[in-house]
Amino acid sequence: MQHDLTIICDDVRHEVGHKVTIVGIYDEAILLAKFPARIAKLCLFQRWKGSDQPSSFRLEVKGNALGSTFAVEGKRYETNYNPAATRAQLTVAFSPFDVLSAGECEFVTYLGADSSPSHVHRLEFRLDPGLGSKVDS
Repeated sequence: MQHDLTIICDDVRHEVGHKVTIVGIYDEAILLAKFPARIAKLCLFQRWKGSDQPSSFRLEVKGNALGSTFAVEGKRYETNYNPAATRAQLTVAFSPFDVLSAGECEFVTYLGADSSPSHVHRLEFRLDPGLGSKVDS
């Protein structure tokens, strides 16, 4: 499969009629008032192209902004699987998501049994000086 899109956001909702609602999209960085910080919920949404859909995935989350590396593994929903489909979606929610310090985080996606990453998405966590003064008051 070929990577098409990765979005990091606050929430992903799968709705009636095969609609996807993506809430609170982050760009290249998440700005926080202080560190350490706890984000109530952080979601990853990926879209893939191709007909060679794997039956499983592994997502590693790591980086110097985090205290440790952790991984999520999952399998496709066989009831929704269509062998003729040419696209696939991957949605993972982390709740809570703890950030220890300013720095970088990587979301590394492995499809199927591949030992090399299918995609790496990088995101920074930065201190927002404008938010710090509002939090303290």
